[in-house]
Amino acid sequence: MASVRGTDIVDRRHSARSSSGLGHHPLQVAARVRIPYGLPSRLRRTTRSEARSGGSLSVSGLRCRTTLLIVGSDAPDAVLGVVFDLGGVLRRPQPGFFGRIERFGLDRDDVLEFFMGPDAVEAQMAGRKFRIVDMVPIVERRLSTRLGEQAREAARTILSVYVDPDPAAWTEPMLRLVNDLHDAGLKVGVLTNGPADVGDVHFPRLTDGVVDATVLSGRDGVGKPMAESYGLIVNRLGLVAEQCFFVDDNAHNVDAALRLGMTGHHYTGEISRLTDALRAAGVDW
Repeated sequence: MASVRGTDIVDRRHSARSSSGLGHHPLQVAARVRIPYGLPSRLRRTTRSEARSGGSLSVSGLRCRTTLLIVGSDAPDAVLGVVFDLGGVLRRPQPGFFGRIERFGLDRDDVLEFFMGPDAVEAQMAGRKFRIVDMVPIVERRLSTRLGEQAREAARTILSVYVDPDPAAWTEPMLRLVNDLHDAGLKVGVLTNGPADVGDVHFPRLTDGVVDATVLSGRDGVGKPMAESYGLIVNRLGLVAEQCFFVDDNAHNVDAALRLGMTGHHYTGEISRLTDALRAAGVDW
């Protein structure tokens, strides 16, 4: 579904079942309300949350008509959910972390090679559940020739980035965007690779009424770019792939999402480019 300036999808919580000659299949029913462009954001959020299908409502004297929109495999596509990566998007390593690895003669490029290179340690854990303790021997072996007896300590230091408690590691502009999207009535998900420890440490902050669903490779046993990981987050959001917008700092992961029918954006640290891409995809908040 192409977005119309000043038009929002406001309610995806209803559901219905339709029967045809092919049998019963679920449909999602959304209320679509035409909100005058330029309405203050606070009132736009109020309108979205209060709109109900098939009626009308008044916001500060303005009458806004709502109509039913059936969202299903035969309906025009509409982005109803945004899925974010965690590391590199919602969280980014801080100078203090890189200072800790420098004492082993390692730098930022070494760390990126471990987590995003062709032999990324996470890829070696694909298809199974794992924690940081399971990753240490893999990183230690790769460092042993270079660091000798220091390899194990260096491995633990590198992997500590997953559970770094530094609050500055959270990307505040991105967190504001997550909150704004949630307030606008969109489903918000997190799909990230990493050990199960990540969920223990970081997910409580995200799932307190803001993030609707999460998939974590070390906890759930499937990770990007496996098709199953994208399917799992989409299912947990109650949507289909064509209704989801995916954000990741790894272009290969974005490409995998696109092949499955999602809309995507390769995030390189420029939030303005991300917001432009969201609006181009018809997302309004």
